[in-house]
Amino acid sequence: DLFFKYSWNNFLHFQVELCVAAILNHPSSSEERPSPALQNHDVKPEAPNSEGQEETSETGTTIDPQTSLHNALVAHLFQKCQLVQRILNAWEENDKIQGEGGTRRGNMGHLTRIANMVVQNLEKGPVQAQISDLIKELPEDCRGRWESFVDQTLRETNRRNTVELVRFHPSSISSLCTIF
Repeated sequence: DLFFKYSWNNFLHFQVELCVAAILNHPSSSEERPSPALQNHDVKPEAPNSEGQEETSETGTTIDPQTSLHNALVAHLFQKCQLVQRILNAWEENDKIQGEGGTRRGNMGHLTRIANMVVQNLEKGPVQAQISDLIKELPEDCRGRWESFVDQTLRETNRRNTVELVRFHPSSISSLCTIF
């Protein structure tokens, strides 16, 4: 909420951006790994432990409590915080303000980077499958708005933000040499 309320607080926006990046770019420890107890076939899997130790799932893989917490953070970011909806609403509100002759909000650069993080992690990343599922759970109209935003608005914003290198024509280089 503070990210959107204080649209000119760059320090706050950067910290929120770092938090989102930490959640979305979590190391690949989120992958489940085979349980040593099941490889032995002599020992039964341990029951879930409330002391923060590893648990064994029905599929015979060990679930790290940090992985469960991380998956919960990703879900919280998309469901409770409504990250996608908030990005879309803020973008539309900014477009409306700019259309009326107002200035671009101060958090739009950070919002662009956060949206790009979501897109990049939706395409490839440690939580790709989970993000894909969470996007599919969005209401149909919101999902359509998101897809349109990514394909058109975000792409155009990224294109505008890309710095083009200066192009020299061979004739202009030779004319520069004659000056010296």
